[in-house]
Amino acid sequence: MLNVTFIKLNTPWIVDQYSDPPLGILSVMASAKELSFRGEALELRLLDMAHEKEIPFADFYAISACTPNIPELLRVAQQIKEKYDSFVGVGGPHFDALPSQELQKELENSPIDFIFQGEGESTFKSAIDYLASTSKPSKKIFTQEGPLMDVDKLPIPAREFLDRKLYFKPGTVFFGDSSKRGNSATMMTSRGCPFNCSFCASPELHKRKVRYRSVESVRKEIELLQKRYDVTDIRFQDDCFTLNKERFSGLAAMLKNT
Repeated sequence: MLNVTFIKLNTPWIVDQYSDPPLGILSVMASAKELSFRGEALELRLLDMAHEKEIPFADFYAISACTPNIPELLRVAQQIKEKYDSFVGVGGPHFDALPSQELQKELENSPIDFIFQGEGESTFKSAIDYLASTSKPSKKIFTQEGPLMDVDKLPIPAREFLDRKLYFKPGTVFFGDSSKRGNSATMMTSRGCPFNCSFCASPELHKRKVRYRSVESVRKEIELLQKRYDVTDIRFQDDCFTLNKERFSGLAAMLKNT
């Protein structure tokens, strides 16, 4: 069995670190639940460094980071390497935006074994397949190959790995006054953006395309949030939630009846 720990890094510059659940990590974890390593299911855990300071042993650590996180990522990776003989794989917007030569430099000059560039559900699977196929793994960059993923076929983010008391509270995902009827949550109904802002990794990762989930897929996730977590308030985190007016009208009609 391969023990895999996904790490949500500490982000002390965010006033409430529990207002922004790591949906990217949770989506990869949901896909990882369907993977196997040499015939056995993966053993998965989420380490939330907003409050968990000790790093328990795992065979493989997977960390996601944006550029402000990089000093903390390197500190955590070094700590892992000093304490355990384990693999460290990293991905996220910082690595999606870098050209291949810069990725290679970061790989060679850091305590990192694998870099994931592209959608994590695809590249993490490639890393697991690679580890299963070799007895002497070496440092490697996994770049997403083929077309971008069909977001309507991805499993719902694995929110069961979150601390329910910390992440599902009335109004925790909103600024200012908020409804207190029930708990709040975040979700994504699409991936990508058609624009080309220089400060953003989206043009590199999503190729300036927007991929939409169906209204029915969104409805099923909302109903799960209502039933399992008593959620009544949702903050949609799409890059361009209102870009497609016809689809937005369909979502609005569905929300009125959900």
